Amino acid sequence: QAGRERHERWAARTLDLDLITYADLTCDDPALTLPHPRAWERPFVLGPLRDLNPDLRCPASGESVQDALQRLGTGELGQRDPTWLRSWPAPPPS
Repeated sequence: QAGRERHERWAARTLDLDLITYADLTCDDPALTLPHPRAWERPFVLGPLRDLNPDLRCPASGESVQDALQRLGTGELGQRDPTWLRSWPAPPPS
């Protein structure tokens, strides 16, 4: 419906939405896989996700975001000042 066309893998796309998780829903369908099949293997996803919800658990495995980061050996990857979300969205320029 959005006009997404994908002619080859890894090519630029008109629309790309990675849905990491949705509540406790799990789904293994060709059109939708939840939770995202590789989210709990990607520190660049898990670091910011930990900032949003450090207690979040993968609905499929029960593993927490923090435990996944430790398993991946990423240490403090993505660790930020926890107030970073309070400044988003940035105020309009004056």
